[in-house]
Amino acid sequence: MTTLESTPTHHTLQQAFFFFEQARLCNQENTDTTTLQAVQHRYQSIRQSFQHFAESLCRKLSDIRSDLQVYVSSAHANKLPESLFLSLTRNHQEPTEDAQLYLLLHEEGAEIGFGFGLRGKRRTVGKIEQRFFETLQRFHRKAERYLYALLHHAYRLWPAPQQSSHAPSLSLAEWQKTGGVVVRLLNREVFLRDLSAAEGLVLQVFGELIGLYGFLDRTYTNIPYIRPLGHGLLDEQDASFADDDLTAQQVALHDLALEFVHYAAQEGFALPVEMARTYILSLQTKPFVILSGVAGTGKSQLAQLFARFLTEDAEAFESNPHVALLPVRPDWLDPQALLGYEDRLTHSYYVTPFLRMLLRAQHDKENPYFVILDELNLARTEYYLSDILSLLESRRYGEDGQILEQTPLFLHNQADPYPIEDAHAGLLSIPGTLPLPQNLYLIGTLNLDETTHRLSPKVLDRAQMIELEPTTPSLFLQWITQRRPAPLTRSPSWIARLRAAFTRESRYSAPIPPSQWQIPPELLAQLAGMLDTLFALFGRAGFGFGLRTVQEGLLFAEHTCRMVGTDHVRLAWIVERILLQKFLPRLHGPRYPLEDLLVRLLLLCWEHWTAPTARECLLHQEIEPDALAQHQAHALQREPLKSPSLPAPTMPAAARKIARMIQKLQQDAYVDFHA
Repeated sequence: MTTLESTPTHHTLQQAFFFFEQARLCNQENTDTTTLQAVQHRYQSIRQSFQHFAESLCRKLSDIRSDLQVYVSSAHANKLPESLFLSLTRNHQEPTEDAQLYLLLHEEGAEIGFGFGLRGKRRTVGKIEQRFFETLQRFHRKAERYLYALLHHAYRLWPAPQQSSHAPSLSLAEWQKTGGVVVRLLNREVFLRDLSAAEGLVLQVFGELIGLYGFLDRTYTNIPYIRPLGHGLLDEQDASFADDDLTAQQVALHDLALEFVHYAAQEGFALPVEMARTYILSLQTKPFVILSGVAGTGKSQLAQLFARFLTEDAEAFESNPHVALLPVRPDWLDPQALLGYEDRLTHSYYVTPFLRMLLRAQHDKENPYFVILDELNLARTEYYLSDILSLLESRRYGEDGQILEQTPLFLHNQADPYPIEDAHAGLLSIPGTLPLPQNLYLIGTLNLDETTHRLSPKVLDRAQMIELEPTTPSLFLQWITQRRPAPLTRSPSWIARLRAAFTRESRYSAPIPPSQWQIPPELLAQLAGMLDTLFALFGRAGFGFGLRTVQEGLLFAEHTCRMVGTDHVRLAWIVERILLQKFLPRLHGPRYPLEDLLVRLLLLCWEHWTAPTARECLLHQEIEPDALAQHQAHALQREPLKSPSLPAPTMPAAARKIARMIQKLQQDAYVDFHA
């Protein structure tokens, strides 16, 4: 959709946001008349520019709906305005009718919405309301489906405009009894970062709301009384959101991935949105993630950037107390390399950087801590990390996500703890036993060459494995020559909101009880069927998987639904991630029996194998060499070949990886997922 002309310039928008801040302070402090007049004069120029913006907006929307007229609010009589309000109504509406599309610009950002309700003469309003809401509760089927799609795409239902930005969404049943507004919120950083993109987003939101407007217009033409929306002051906002406000959580999670991509680009790191989402969802599913790939793909940089993005404040990154980069040494042969040890000769305890991070995380349970094990397979991972991995699986959680029981780490057998001084947390103590903090995340980077060790099934089974593919030289050149994005405005409340979304209000990677799942039942059944097929294929080749893989797969799917919304989640994308991160990393060995397994997995990446009967057939049928060659050629293309007989794979990344493994197996008679 065409973006708007930049009528209110970037500078004007900045002035508007700063004006709202100044107006609020002046209204609170009883500012003298001279100052008020000066500030009021500035408001007139801002309002005039906003009026031009509103008229431009109306023109751009005319190809969607041609009967709209625009209104911009005027200044308040006795105090400075703390917001700007524009509404779009129909040109030829009845005197008592005013269904409105509106945009409210204020200090924190923008509220964009569509609202309607009832008003009428005192004698008849009761009957009109009864008839209106009876009709509304028999919501037009297409309008209801459209509204559900909006609600799963970062919109909310409110009883009236100008609620707190984190006010929870009403249920559809509640909203149908009272009327109100359908709203979408945009924070001010969206406007300050990239004006043209923000204007395009405003236009997109209005276009989506006009769709609902049209459905209701056709459905309720026999009810003329639609109340105009009022315009009042904004409530104070905070950085948290209600625990049961799934819409607010979804908006924050959606923003989290996009803002991280923007932050990474600002730091000189090209990161696809899909990879950002995969990394965030993997950390939410399991607090142990391994990043693999050839040297130079940015594994360590990705881990450090996300930790910095989520935890940095005014301090320099090198002194960030929430992040530790630990290079693994080849002589790490036991847990003492991470946990330190008691020196009985000096009656002291040798403290490692890892143990220091454990103590900080235990001391500060409200914030996440990240330990990055760089080249974790330079030593045998199961030697120095075995205690940590075992204790991760000993946790038992309550319904609220808190740990009820877990086996602690054993550090020493002295009656008194060893005191240590920490530069960031102050005086800490090393107890005899220490539970593994729930807010600690482990990220390992993996290289495979003649100096490293293969990861054991125990390690792979307890981790989420993500492989980073190298960027092509042409794409890299294109990226480094394009203009860098504008810097993010990282206010404390902004960071707190994204951090709360990632940690699920300090629930971290605790499993979500099935009673609270948002994943649709039909999607859950399809996912279970796909996992059954994968278990059968791998089991036949001698690779067994336990229920931990199923649990993590279901939890990954649930987190995906919460991030992108149930109407936008794709089963193929979820299965592809599970296949790439949990199943394929276990594969290494000779041609038999891996070739048959890989060939059938390759065919599974196409949509026509998603039906249960087709998958059952895939387990047993003979695979024609020509069919294999055709699928392999399609999979290895960055841009899949166009063929009337074979469409593009529904799991392209998995198909490409499997096709390369088959190619390697045919050349060398041996294959390794990491090679």
